[in-house]
Parts: sequence; structure tokens; C-alpha cells
Amino acid sequence: MTRKIAQKPASESADRRLKLYSLAAAAAGVSVLALAQPSEGEVVVTRKAIQLHAGIPVTVDLNNDGLADFKFSFTTFFSSFGYKYNAKLAVKGLTRGKVVGMKSNPYQGPYASALAGGANIGPAAHFSSSKGQITVEREKQYGSATAYYGNWKDEPNHYLGVKFQIKGQTHFGWIRLNARFGGTMQINGWAYETVANKKITAGQTAASVEEEPLAKKGERSLGMLALGGN
Repeated sequence: MTRKIAQKPASESADRRLKLYSLAAAAAGVSVLALAQPSEGEVVVTRKAIQLHAGIPVTVDLNNDGLADFKFSFTTFFSSFGYKYNAKLAVKGLTRGKVVGMKSNPYQGPYASALAGGANIGPAAHFSSSKGQITVEREKQYGSATAYYGNWKDEPNHYLGVKFQIKGQTHFGWIRLNARFGGTMQINGWAYETVANKKITAGQTAASVEEEPLAKKGERSLGMLALGGN
């Protein structure tokens, strides 16, 4: 007599695999929800190159809502009072925006910090501006000598840390900038965090997500356990 073996319904088998997956995740110290869902928020990046020219203001709209958030101005002039040439690059916040920076000395106004990739830009950062405007870099020529007063002479292609407002809420972002006087001066893109008051890092291009831990050699991954793999 042939004995029939009752097969488990597909739903029961799927439930069993999910339980195994949950147990494996718990053993690894990772929740199922953390593995299944990306972290809240999103970093929106705009990749765009804009050259800066003397006497031509340039605006940046970080969240692409049609409202300019920052305005860059590059001015130059010649003088006979002690120095021949003066150049200044400044940025002004338009939507209650400010830039990470501080005074370089007691006699000079605030200068924008030249942030390296990975620098934190958030509530704990030091934002400074004078009437909404901050100097990025300044150059003076005294005869054959040249003096620089900002932080960008030796760090030309770095990041401005910024904050601005969207519908009354503060958002953080970055603007990549090449501020090498005497060469190509250019904005090379920008980004912002869509979640209000959530920090971002300089150069960050995407919100971090929880990933499945890599299985060691000879071990089954959590995903394989969930699918009933051997």
C-alpha cells in the first residue's frame, strides 16, 4: 500500500521560512524591519557645473523649488592705495540661509570654512554670516606680493556647509566649490537632506541604509535562510 505524505500548504512553508529569518536576524543583532526598510530621509544631489565670473552673480537653488537659496558674487577692482588688485568671492543666504565658517582674526569678518569630504554639517556645526553674507576667499596684491585671507587658497575644491529653510523648517546641505583665484572658479554641484534638522556630511550623495551583514565563509546569509536555502 502506497502511503501518501501530506504536503504543507505554501503559506505555512513561507511562515516557517520567515520565522527562521527572524531568528537568524535576532541572533545577528539586526531587526527584520531594519533590514527591510531604508533609513528615513533622502539626500537629493544636483550635479551641475557653473563657472564664476567677475561681476556676474550666480544663484543656487538647492531643493529645485524655483527659489534661489544662495547667491555667489565675485568682485575685483584695482586701486592705487597701497595695493594694486583686490578680489573677493562671497556668498549670501537668500532663504534665511547661512554657511559654516568663523572669523579668521578679530579684525576680519567671517570666512567660509573649506570642508573636506565627510565633514558633519548639522545643528552642531558653527554657522556664521554677516547680514546674511560671508566671504569665501579674498585676495590682495601689494606690489609683487599676494596675500590671501580665507581658507580656500590651498583647499580649492572643497565643500561649503550650508543651511537654509524650506517652508519655515531648517535643512542642511553642501555646495562643492572650486575657489582657486587666478584659475577656474566653479561650482561643481550641491545636495541637501530632505528631512528637516537632520545632519548631512560634506559630499554625501545618498542616505545610508541598513544592509544585511555579510556571511562568513561556509555560513548561510540571512537572505538564504529566509528563502529556505541550504
